[in-house]
Amino acid sequence: MTASSRPLVLGGDVSFEDAVAAIVARDEVRAHVVGIERSPWIYASTSALDEVVVHLSDGGRLTMLLKDLGRWAPLLSTAPKQRDDHPAARLEMDMYLSVLGTDLDTPRCYAASTNAERTWLFLEKVGGVELYQVGDMTKWKAAAHWLARFHDRFAHRSSEARSRPSELFAYDGTMFRSWIERAAEVALERAETAVVVRKVERRLSELAESMAGAPQSLIHGQYFAANVLVEGHEQRVRVRTVDWETAGRGPGVLDLAALVCGWDEVGRRELISAYGDARGLVGTEQLTELVDIASVALAVQWLGWVHVGEPPPHQTRNWLQEAHVAMERLGW
Repeated sequence: MTASSRPLVLGGDVSFEDAVAAIVARDEVRAHVVGIERSPWIYASTSALDEVVVHLSDGGRLTMLLKDLGRWAPLLSTAPKQRDDHPAARLEMDMYLSVLGTDLDTPRCYAASTNAERTWLFLEKVGGVELYQVGDMTKWKAAAHWLARFHDRFAHRSSEARSRPSELFAYDGTMFRSWIERAAEVALERAETAVVVRKVERRLSELAESMAGAPQSLIHGQYFAANVLVEGHEQRVRVRTVDWETAGRGPGVLDLAALVCGWDEVGRRELISAYGDARGLVGTEQLTELVDIASVALAVQWLGWVHVGEPPPHQTRNWLQEAHVAMERLGW
């Protein structure tokens, strides 16, 4: 990451207007701000997200996204304005400040500012479309290749999180047990969920051991198609991965399971093979089994997720069905 591309770290008392002016002053040496438009961005998921269009004195403009990790997105209409998980949400800021770089082609972070009430990230508004809207397998495989490169890069560096200002999530046996316990609470009112939870609970040791034995790395945590934007064609597909709030240390197959979620068997095999080939793995039988186990874990996680509002349609899924299908493949 070059000096000019590093995010500005602004004081917690900086105003929105002053933050924008600081960004322009650093990047636009021949222009200054003459106007700012700010409006809610329609693709916000959990955190509040605004589109910011900055009009410059030379006639140009700079378009950014302002992500406030201290506020829920408007779509979560029944949620309180402030997020009670604000400290955990700050880890995305740490990812942009300390881990992610231009070589990963993630959105550029122009600036960051945090205080007790909010955490602002001024992010590049990247091009492309969300992968879930794309049927071209070439672009899905490009996302699998990007994921493999990301995991390879951090395969021996996931322990760096211990020295980071924000503690990244640890995707381990303790977390998997918490997912089951949370799903068990939901299952008290949902008989179908209870059946799945009991089956997985009996397999918890096997699940945890399998995930601990899988290749570990820094992982995204929710590498679903809604968090991957793609553009380009054939051999020149550009992959832009967004929303790093759930990054942590853990088995890379959790990310791969999220990517292949919803695909039929043919598509699933193609994507797992693309990932395995990119990582230089010989054969995919063991990898496929690990992905199935990770798929069960993800399904249980989401079965236990207590939403404070309805997520957008592209982020909903029949997690009971996902769990049943994965367990059938495993013979559970």
